[in-house]
Amino acid sequence: MTILFLFRCCLHSWISFLSLSWLYSQRKHGNRRFTRNRCRKKSEKHQWNCLQTDGSFSCDDACRIIMMKNVRRGYCEEDNVQFAGESLRTLSACAVDVIYLLNRGYPYKSVIEFAGNHYRLTQRQRNALMRMCAPDEQIAVRRNRQLQELEEGCTVHIDGFNAVVLMETALSGSMILKAVDGCYRDLSGLAGTYAIIEKTDPAIEMIIASLQKHRIAKAVFWIDAPVSNSGRLKAHIAEAAEKAGLPCDIEMVRNADTELKKHDHVISGDSEVIAECISWYNLYEELIGSLKDAWVVTL
Repeated sequence: MTILFLFRCCLHSWISFLSLSWLYSQRKHGNRRFTRNRCRKKSEKHQWNCLQTDGSFSCDDACRIIMMKNVRRGYCEEDNVQFAGESLRTLSACAVDVIYLLNRGYPYKSVIEFAGNHYRLTQRQRNALMRMCAPDEQIAVRRNRQLQELEEGCTVHIDGFNAVVLMETALSGSMILKAVDGCYRDLSGLAGTYAIIEKTDPAIEMIIASLQKHRIAKAVFWIDAPVSNSGRLKAHIAEAAEKAGLPCDIEMVRNADTELKKHDHVISGDSEVIAECISWYNLYEELIGSLKDAWVVTL
């Protein structure tokens, strides 16, 4: 009994010692992690305060520096292979079949899936066909609404994100698609998210300069308010328009496409908008055509 009692005492002491050692180790390393995190936060806060308090920077300037990253809008490395050489010839052959089926009333998604599987296209190539191909009937509807020129003194209505993102993509050296209806489109695929990049201001300035050449009376930019950073884009457009001396209104709405369909002299490449608006003008033809190094893919 005495031996058993001593054994239990020793075992209990050993377990207690191990438990205390573990707790001490956790507390020691935990404090170190806490200290490192606190120092890191203090450092970041100090750097942010420096940006705010330094005479050469304001809070807005700091935000602009962070957001204006050197990003290539719409760039995909695989495009150099998927939209060139033999791949492009295959895509063009597929487009002929797609338009043939669309003209016979087959739905878009089914046609793209069927033809894409037959020609073994990638998802990005299929997305390109969706944006480039249309049945002859739809092309005729869009062209009937197309203006050959902008009248002097008119008011134009611009699809804000559509126009800016397209020009950002072109200025970034990324691929631009020229569709069968003559419109230019991109594959940036923002899907409700947007961020100001280095090419944003040059893109806006190009759009405004092109509009001024037509001597319009006023430009109305329609912007989807739910999209992230839409307020920042509005500020950039307003600043560029004021600097250029262009009368400009910027409308923040829930759905820009719905509003654009109600107007004439629309600037957009959206297939539904140009098919349902009163009239539209292909300003993108001028803008993309003015870029010598623009990467334009046609079928």
